[in-house]
Amino acid sequence: MLKCSFKNIFLIVLLLVSASCNWASDFPVVVNKTTSHAIVIPVRNTANESKAAKIIQDYILKATGVTLFIVKENAWTSKPGIYVGKTEKSRGFNPPAITGEGFFMASNSEDFVIYGGIGRGVVYGAYEFIERFLEGKKFADEPGQVGEFKDWGLPSSYKYEYQPKLIYRESFYPMSSDEEYLNWHKLHRFEDLWGIWGHSYFKLVNPSQYFKTNPEYFALENGIRKVTQLCVSNDAVINIAIESLKMKMADAPEAEYWSISAEDDIGYCQCDKCSAIHAEEGTPGGAHLRFVNRIAEAFPDKKFTSLAYTYTMKPPLKTKPAKNVYIMLSTIDAYRTQPIPAEPTAAPFRKALEGWEKLTDRLFVWDYSTQFTNYLAPFPDIMNLDDNIRYMLQHQVKGIFCQGSGYTYSDFAELKSYMIARLMWNPDLTEEELINDFCKGYYKSAGRYISEYINLIQTESRKTNRQIDIYGNPINEYNSYLSPELLDQYSTIFDKAEGAVEEFEKVLNRIYRLRLTLDYTSLQQAKFFGPDKHGYLVQDEESLNYIIKGSIPKRINKFVDNLNRFKITELSEGGITPEAYREEWMNILAKGFKYNMAMEAKVSFKIPYIKDYPAKGDKTINDGVTGYCDYSYNWLCFYGNDIDVTIDMETTKEVDSISFNLLDDPRHWIFLPSQIEVTVSSDGVKYVTAKPVNGNPNLNEAMDEHFTCSPSLFQYVIPPMRVRFVHVKIKNQPIIPTWRFRANKKPMLAIDEIYVN
Repeated sequence: MLKCSFKNIFLIVLLLVSASCNWASDFPVVVNKTTSHAIVIPVRNTANESKAAKIIQDYILKATGVTLFIVKENAWTSKPGIYVGKTEKSRGFNPPAITGEGFFMASNSEDFVIYGGIGRGVVYGAYEFIERFLEGKKFADEPGQVGEFKDWGLPSSYKYEYQPKLIYRESFYPMSSDEEYLNWHKLHRFEDLWGIWGHSYFKLVNPSQYFKTNPEYFALENGIRKVTQLCVSNDAVINIAIESLKMKMADAPEAEYWSISAEDDIGYCQCDKCSAIHAEEGTPGGAHLRFVNRIAEAFPDKKFTSLAYTYTMKPPLKTKPAKNVYIMLSTIDAYRTQPIPAEPTAAPFRKALEGWEKLTDRLFVWDYSTQFTNYLAPFPDIMNLDDNIRYMLQHQVKGIFCQGSGYTYSDFAELKSYMIARLMWNPDLTEEELINDFCKGYYKSAGRYISEYINLIQTESRKTNRQIDIYGNPINEYNSYLSPELLDQYSTIFDKAEGAVEEFEKVLNRIYRLRLTLDYTSLQQAKFFGPDKHGYLVQDEESLNYIIKGSIPKRINKFVDNLNRFKITELSEGGITPEAYREEWMNILAKGFKYNMAMEAKVSFKIPYIKDYPAKGDKTINDGVTGYCDYSYNWLCFYGNDIDVTIDMETTKEVDSISFNLLDDPRHWIFLPSQIEVTVSSDGVKYVTAKPVNGNPNLNEAMDEHFTCSPSLFQYVIPPMRVRFVHVKIKNQPIIPTWRFRANKKPMLAIDEIYVN
């Protein structure tokens, strides 16, 4: 009995000693609120070395309550310390050759050294130190957290080095505005690295300056010079671009990269000289790459990037990128249903990446991880992130720009940014450990419910095999992973999450903000359902008329108020603000419900509508809900075809007018038609032609240049008569007008509710 007690006491003492320094082989740094250590920097220290030392000082103070003074090495000889930067002490540890922004950490029995590569390497090492030895965490754009230690020490005989596989890493979410978040997670900002970013032709050769005097500097398309792209084979254009870059480089000498990329347009120059290069290279991108190389040759000490995107995506047959040129490919056309290695729609990207890989190992990728048309829509691509980044690394990719929602909030913005950042730095991590780590740390005791929600929505999206599209719409998922029934299940999980942290306001607000994605989806679908279950209308029991649901205005106002409360500024890439969203809803509610005699009628189309935007199918024409400016719901679309639709009310009714909306949206190649004919019949044999009402949109002006989007109302009248059949024939435009012409596009018609009154 005595021996057993002595053994237990010995173990307890041993555990206490070990715990005081966190490692069994630690050397103490802080004991009883005192220290004999200092943070030591080189005598001639860099700004980043000084910054790294201050970061470590601040977080040790936060964790232990003790300040370690920062001193220069020549003032701290033969004393124990945490040595930060390229000190003489660090050289005694024989640090490896660190390339890029990597770092090296090591210790003996009393000293610890952190030695960084170029740039912010030593700063990244400082935050790695905080994570490893102070239990540091930073999940979002909030202050970093560390553990609390009465006594604290560091491991002896320790060595660790890391050199990043990617030289450029960016996760573009609101957290990018937090400088510490970027440094903690080893991220970059394109604003800090690029002198010119993205599509840049016209930043080098300005159309407003040159097009009138020198149209030959710009793309020749179908025999017409247009301000869509440059004529990249024109020597004068190359010289202007070089001179333009010289001036811009003088203004931004610190910039590391300069983009030479085509405009975000499909057209390209088809002049004789450019066309000859296209034929020789097997792609219009060949002339572009030669243009890029010519410019890069003039600046051998600079680095250039060029987008392989749309017509420049395919690698040329002969020309290789110059040694100072990085090719940046885009995954924009791939759905996010499966990881890039397996996703069928990513096949063109994979083919292009593999082709470019044979020409160069200087490859960047512009990737996407949000739904740009609906930032707050649930976008279940989380389970793809790790496979995507590992796939890119396997194919020599050296940099990744992952575009999220930019400076506004979107679905799981914090989690996605965190996962992408961690995976870009260390691709050996897995989605499971990252999700668990984040949910536990950020959502605390509610984390298990948020993990449950993530797993459920991911499972449901894959089960239904719906296309996860960066330009999709949560309305179109009303019968898949965002069905009202599933939204109820998700909501129940969120109720449990809120209940688990109801006493912790900060964490509760994080859940409230995330839950806005469900609120947004439900409200958007209410527009779509209209008078149906889950819609914004309800049938009055006495009058049998459809009226606004009493809860809808309150839900809208609460939703918008919460958007403002959580500083959510935009709901889509198009820039719709919270107040604009409220106003859109108020207009819908003010319009109310308009009775349609054909609401239960049979609808048949002679020419089928496209299946990309099916809305409610045939019922879209008489469901009692009109369309707005978003063609992806409440509209039926006809790509390159006419509309020929017949409504059969099955019995005759007294009718005097017919009306419907057609969408005018040239930005999406949706135009008003060239001709409309409306006829009615009581027996399906003899038809009477309805007459257009004065004030209908003038179809003769339909193809005049404009870029506004609006539903256009067309009204037709007949002498009062008994009608059973309504026949509407709408003739599409034969071609796209020259001001919007694209060789691979056809004009599209979009029609919504056909009212019979």
